[in-house]
Amino acid sequence: MYTKGEWKAVKNAVGTYTIQTEDARIGEIDRHFNARLIAAAVSACVSVNPDNPLAVAGSIGEMVEALKKWMEYLDTPYPKNMITKKHAYNLTEQALAKAEGK
Repeated sequence: MYTKGEWKAVKNAVGTYTIQTEDARIGEIDRHFNARLIAAAVSACVSVNPDNPLAVAGSIGEMVEALKKWMEYLDTPYPKNMITKKHAYNLTEQALAKAEGK
């Protein structure tokens, strides 16, 4: 389970950065970049699947592979690209299902 809400990185009085939502303090990190990266990654995953952002994070590799396959399809002349198209479509379906937690 994750802490719901928009994650933000806020500099605190000690000079470290607190990752927090409007309602909860999640943790502290020494470096601003790391805190902002964590907050941005979680927020991006939440925007895709608010109920299960971890599923989105787990599907990123598959999403990239599907996009690469679509690029291969676009770069391959017809009719040879029809096999690549089917493969790209299947990879996309699998990646989306994973991101949706299915």
